[in-house]
Amino acid sequence: MYLRPHEAGFYHNSSLILAVRDVAKRVGVTVQNYHYSEPQSGKDICDCIVCPMKSSIRTYCNESHDFLSAADMRNALTEHPMKGTTAAVIVVKESEKSLSVNKIEQFSSLHNFQHEDSDLRVWKCYHMCKGKFFPYDGFYTKHQGPTLLQTAESRKFYDPPRSEKLSVV
Repeated sequence: MYLRPHEAGFYHNSSLILAVRDVAKRVGVTVQNYHYSEPQSGKDICDCIVCPMKSSIRTYCNESHDFLSAADMRNALTEHPMKGTTAAVIVVKESEKSLSVNKIEQFSSLHNFQHEDSDLRVWKCYHMCKGKFFPYDGFYTKHQGPTLLQTAESRKFYDPPRSEKLSVV
């Protein structure tokens, strides 16, 4: 799997980079690379989906609804559904959050990460040099265990309209 989130602060932290590796191992997926993308760089397909969803949420707010939580977002997308999308509120069992890691030095200046067998290779700019290697042993204080995700509220995926036969007169 190759991950390419945007550069938002809550995605740019060493705990997430290392948790992704633990979770991927647990579910049988291999994470190859994690690259932070520049604004407007290859995410146009995602933006085409997100923009109408933001519009639905704005409409929901303009109808005098409060918008303070993930459940409110789910309600907004349920009342103003977007074709081909679904919404759910997922809860992490806080007592099971067990990942504990040491911080990566100068992490905010790093943008590209490659998970290798025993090391994490990092670059400020992808493939401009060999990259810097950090052994995994130096990061993990405690590995991430199962977090027991539970769906608190959801709605089914969009059901396409029934096909109708047209009769030609």
